[in-house]
Amino acid sequence: MAEFPLLKGDIRRRTLAARKLQPPEERESKSREICRQIAQIEEYQNAQTILFYMPIRGEANITPLLQARLREGRKCLLPKCGDERLLELFYINDLDLDLTIGKFNILEPCGRAIPCTAEGISVIIVPGVAFDAYGRRIGYGKGYYDRLLSSLRGKTALIAPAFELQLVDSIPADACDMPVDYIVTERRFIDCRKARG
Repeated sequence: MAEFPLLKGDIRRRTLAARKLQPPEERESKSREICRQIAQIEEYQNAQTILFYMPIRGEANITPLLQARLREGRKCLLPKCGDERLLELFYINDLDLDLTIGKFNILEPCGRAIPCTAEGISVIIVPGVAFDAYGRRIGYGKGYYDRLLSSLRGKTALIAPAFELQLVDSIPADACDMPVDYIVTERRFIDCRKARG
């Protein structure tokens, strides 16, 4: 009997369920290793401006990276889910003062944060539900990040933190899907650009 490839919705459901089953202490331990590896990436170390995300639904906790960059006085951005499924970007200086609970129950920049554009971003830490070795990703299905990534020009490095359980053999890709450059898990570093040739 022929095997049929999984659809994006199936992959999303299975991966979210598996991620949810991770004990919190295991998730935090893996997240620390992921953060340690991301901090070693040359593009990350040299980045002047980085777009981070606030973790939700069992995602890798990359908040320590953001806090470290803020302490260094680097330019750090966070997204806010705006109208027409577009991400609005904001400079932040203080996680306690600049954030509030927003759309989809995600911590987002509040009125105190300074709006900005995507121009000049050196690195984007890209969230996702599932990834394959080519850098193809499945998000939560709203397309916010795909719209942002497709608008970028220049040399913005796209780094995806993920647990090993989020990696799948193959993800069906549409023309609007933007692959990431690197995937960092608790076990390995994947240069997706090499896989794509």
